[in-house]
Amino acid sequence: MRDIIFFTDMDGTLLDHYTYSYEPVIPTLQQLRNNGIPVIANTSKTFLELLDIRSHLGNTDPFIFENGAAIALPSCQFSESDIASNLLPRLPIKNISKESEYFIVSFVESREHWIHVINSISAPFVNNFLSFSQISVEKISELTGLNYEQATLSSQRMFGEPVYWQGDESQYQAFCDAVRKAGATVLKGGRFTHICGEANKGQALNWLAQLYAQKYQKQYLTIGLGDGDNDIAMLESVNFPVIISSPVHNPPIVGKTQNHLSDVYITKAQGPEGWAEASAFVLADIEEHF
Repeated sequence: MRDIIFFTDMDGTLLDHYTYSYEPVIPTLQQLRNNGIPVIANTSKTFLELLDIRSHLGNTDPFIFENGAAIALPSCQFSESDIASNLLPRLPIKNISKESEYFIVSFVESREHWIHVINSISAPFVNNFLSFSQISVEKISELTGLNYEQATLSSQRMFGEPVYWQGDESQYQAFCDAVRKAGATVLKGGRFTHICGEANKGQALNWLAQLYAQKYQKQYLTIGLGDGDNDIAMLESVNFPVIISSPVHNPPIVGKTQNHLSDVYITKAQGPEGWAEASAFVLADIEEHF
């Protein structure tokens, strides 16, 4: 089989939108692990959330968190010299730090910067949104369906600020325009709008795929799986894009790019069932045609 890397969103993709269950993909993940195929989370979730989830999944691969703002590289797999030699002109590194057993490579300003941006334009919209920094863990739990411990991990962001919108669509567009004019990027996720820097899931994916190719001297085929608009950059960056059908919104519109070796695959099943369905289909397609 060709050398392959999976890049996957989490909520609504590998994890069920409502229950956050991943049970249907456990056999598939075990098969991929047995074949030495990395499965790399590429998600809006936080560093601490992913440490917790990956421990349950038995996953030890690098991961991309907070919508491409940063990448966590296990220090047992990658060195500082690996990182320093991997340069993409369009995605300069802001900072490299050490957190637990990981190197954190970040591409944008810290969370505090984006909270300041939101506060600077918030006056006309003060009754239209809630941001994570303003609300309790209990409220985050209520909005997300996460339990208290999971909501605590979700609240500890490093590089962006989620906003829960409560106003109408015209007010939302005005808010988005205002934060963009203040220098932020707006990413609409399944439950929240993320105010952050201009790095995205696609750029971070390209940086990490290049790191793998450079370190291991292999030409990898990339598979991307996601369900929402904030996955578009990821899906347009991979060789095999997969849209996981959602119970709450229409499939994102993904443009055809020169990276794509196949058409976008849209699953019949939703969430983790769709993930397992798509993985089997795409791996069979790679085996037969590539």
